[in-house]
Amino acid sequence: MLSVAVASNGLETHSGPPSGAGFGSRPFFFGFGGVLSMRFKTSSRRFTSSGFAMPQPLSKIAPLASHHYLQRDEADPKLAKLVLFAISLYARMDEYRGRILLDLLHARAKPAMAMYFAAHSDNLKIELTLAAAQAELNPDDFALAKAAFDCCKTAGKHRHRLAHWTWHQSDQIPDALIVADPRNRLELEADQVVRYSAEDINHDFDYMEHNAGGELDSSTLVYFELDLKEACDELERAMYAMLQLSQWLRFRQFAVDDSSGDFAPAAERSLEALCRWLDRAESLPPQFRDRLPEHRR
Repeated sequence: MLSVAVASNGLETHSGPPSGAGFGSRPFFFGFGGVLSMRFKTSSRRFTSSGFAMPQPLSKIAPLASHHYLQRDEADPKLAKLVLFAISLYARMDEYRGRILLDLLHARAKPAMAMYFAAHSDNLKIELTLAAAQAELNPDDFALAKAAFDCCKTAGKHRHRLAHWTWHQSDQIPDALIVADPRNRLELEADQVVRYSAEDINHDFDYMEHNAGGELDSSTLVYFELDLKEACDELERAMYAMLQLSQWLRFRQFAVDDSSGDFAPAAERSLEALCRWLDRAESLPPQFRDRLPEHRR
């Protein structure tokens, strides 16, 4: 269960689900062709016995598989729910990043958020916020903030693929979602256009009318259910790290502004929660390991 408390000022003070909670808890799964692939943790990435990080390229899972664009009635409800949850987790991260920038600038909310959301690139939002953090925080505190943002960028790759790449289905691996980078697909199409004949154009018209899916290049990836669960785990760790970073910075400023000392314990709890989430993501700067429970140091 998720423990939630709300302070008198309406701010969230929860630290997320208990240790060990999450989606990607199964140690192995049966993939294409009934081949058993064991998952094990190495650093902050998960690998299969074939040595490739999840999700894996289609060329390694089923190189000869036929495919087509995913249609409305073909979406697997289990996979669809996980995709939606992954996108919702990243939206929360975006909200917390905006809160962090607002507090670092000590600015009025409306103009600060207008500036933040005018930056349509996620990388630009992160760079703006990190620049403000580096100007405002001491080197150790900035290292902690940067570690949280690095987790956000790494986990965000899953969301960006799911939200912006094209989705495909294969009868050979019906329990998987295939995603393809449209930029690479357009490059392939551009190379082929110069060689087109009238017969080719008529063939391609019929081909695309039947949602055949076009050419898939080596960057095309396959997400099985376990892959999506592990992606959600990674996004959730990053999301809670961003939440606790925003809480810590805000409560710490409240403690400075309020001489009563009422906010100092909340700032400490948020800092410890942030360190725990970064430790789970294997991204905690070493100078903050003394903030962990003794058995985790």
